[in-house]
Amino acid sequence: MLGYSGTMRPMSKTLRRAFAVAPILLLSFAVAGCPEPPKPVEPKPTLPPPPPPKPKPKCEKLEEECAAAPSTAAKIAETQYVFTPPEEWIFAQTPDGAIAQVDDKGPVMALGSIEATSDAGQARKLREEKVDALLKLVGLVPPGGKKLALAAKAPDKLEGTELKAIYWQVDNAKRGTEAGGLLVLAVLAGEREILGVGYAPANDKSGSDAAIMSALGSLKKKAGSSSK
Repeated sequence: MLGYSGTMRPMSKTLRRAFAVAPILLLSFAVAGCPEPPKPVEPKPTLPPPPPPKPKPKCEKLEEECAAAPSTAAKIAETQYVFTPPEEWIFAQTPDGAIAQVDDKGPVMALGSIEATSDAGQARKLREEKVDALLKLVGLVPPGGKKLALAAKAPDKLEGTELKAIYWQVDNAKRGTEAGGLLVLAVLAGEREILGVGYAPANDKSGSDAAIMSALGSLKKKAGSSSK
């Protein structure tokens, strides 16, 4: 019988040390062989699209607060004519008339139109009705609150243009609590006649009366209109 006899020798210190280190090495290999899973990438927040640009105002109401520039060509309803309001005045191209003003109490001008007629009596009637409507449009009150009477007058040159105009000057018109001078004119412009009113308070120091006259002198046919 094959057997083993003899005394078993105690394990040496070197072997004990080797056996002690082996599990640590195996664990190290195991860890090294299993790399750490990648961290999930957080999605970048999606920004909302920018708001669409505001549409360009049509300048058909004073509430739009369109400020006139040297290049402004404000349209006068039912005519082929435009004008440049005083710079930085708020303007509006309404169906009842083109308006330009500093504010709702101070200097103001308005331009509208009527059908031209060779009948003197009919012309006066239409002028007075349209001027009355323009005054109400911008809150102007004639002296004593009475409707203006526009007597027949000979036309004169409208400064800065080739047009002829009839002028009426009225004192003590009011806008709000302030009294001032009121200019009324009728511009002879072919098939339509342009009626205008311009007002400046008596205590105004801004040169608004000259600004109004300059705006009236800018009257011209809009580009592309016929020669009538």
